[in-house]
Amino acid sequence: MPETVETPLPTNMTVVLASDESHPSITLNHSSTPYTANKLSKAKGNYQQWYEDMLIHLMGSCLFYYIEGDSPIPSATSEPCAHKTWLTNNHQAWSIIAGSIDPSERVYIKLENGSTTMVKAAWTTLKPRHKNKGPICQVNLLQKALAAKCTKDMSLPEMGHQICKDIKQAFTIGTLNQNFLCCITLMNVLEDFLHLHTTVSTSLTNSKSGAYTSEDILLLLETEQSLHDTDTLKRNHNDQITESTALAVQQSKSSRSTSSNAPFCTSCKCSGHTHPYCILTGGGMEGKTIHQQNHINLTSQCKVLQCDQSALM
Repeated sequence: MPETVETPLPTNMTVVLASDESHPSITLNHSSTPYTANKLSKAKGNYQQWYEDMLIHLMGSCLFYYIEGDSPIPSATSEPCAHKTWLTNNHQAWSIIAGSIDPSERVYIKLENGSTTMVKAAWTTLKPRHKNKGPICQVNLLQKALAAKCTKDMSLPEMGHQICKDIKQAFTIGTLNQNFLCCITLMNVLEDFLHLHTTVSTSLTNSKSGAYTSEDILLLLETEQSLHDTDTLKRNHNDQITESTALAVQQSKSSRSTSSNAPFCTSCKCSGHTHPYCILTGGGMEGKTIHQQNHINLTSQCKVLQCDQSALM
């Protein structure tokens, strides 16, 4: 009886698992509940809250293992159905994350060619971007915690938990030290000086490894104070000039007022005497000398004075 010889399969040929079509190793997951919590925003600094909300949502959708990378992708040749289902689940998880973040953040979870990344890559990309936000975020969190106040119309335990949560998040972002606490306190007192507050805030944001210190803020305050003192001196000097000018104008007006009460001659149009005592042509003492005029004028004044005294007696 002739020996049966098995024909070997080509080396470049892969056998499709029989169970792939009827019972694929990956099942399709559907997220029936939409994500309704707050979206991730760099400006709001709400990564920690978003992270917790997103974990709960993905776990409820059975998609958590995709962001952790614990669900290996099946072979596209031996398990084509499972492979396709895995990609669908991965894209669904990515879509949930993309829809839960600010539109400006989506550029960070895309490849350079525009195609979407695996959801694990998107998840791990967002974490360092938002967790390492620098000193200014720590400042904001600690300021928020220190400024919080409990009132009778709010839940005391909830407020207490929120304060502790903000402080823990501030410590998670980076190490807090004496210098940093000085920076926070100095920023608190600059709330009424918007330009200084903005300068310090920007410098802290751009600072790497504590390069911007409280000493830098103090130097900034010294410069600001010097400018303020110089401006005050100029303003006081200008006020003195204005006051002197006003006094001179007032004195000038007073002088003019006094001179307006002096005798005025209607004949020669000169002040200091009246028409009856004018020695010029047309005057009451035409042709007289100044000495004669003064003598007559003095005599007239004496008569007037004597009349006034008689009237008083």
